[in-house]
Amino acid sequence: MKRAAPLLLSLALLSLSACQQTPEQKLLGRWYNGGMSIRFREDRGVVFNTPVGLGVGRYEFDPSVPPPTADTVTPNTRLDLVRNNQRIQLEFYVEFPSQDRMKIVDLNNPRRMNPRNPEAAPQFEILKRAAPEGEQPLASF
Repeated sequence: MKRAAPLLLSLALLSLSACQQTPEQKLLGRWYNGGMSIRFREDRGVVFNTPVGLGVGRYEFDPSVPPPTADTVTPNTRLDLVRNNQRIQLEFYVEFPSQDRMKIVDLNNPRRMNPRNPEAAPQFEILKRAAPEGEQPLASF
């Protein structure tokens, strides 16, 4: 039993470290709420679906961007999309409050350029991670 304890401890630590994901790995997959859906792919492709329309294109994600402060929000995610036959570029700040939730701060509101405007504060959405394709989510009771 004394010899098995170090082996069990090593296996437990290895399994815990295998569960840790980089920010880039956390971003991958489909995220959604009642008003939008976004899918980040490993090849840097993105599909962004909102009531305004479906956008398809590429994304850049830089997890080294510092978190927002009271005065400054710097984008860490940029989307280069074609939506409704128009090329658009959108910027967001993305963070992960939990393993299956994403907070996406919309930095595309032109009114935010005026800090005296009460509507200038960036808006955000909380998105839920979708179950990977081929897997069904656990039923809630």
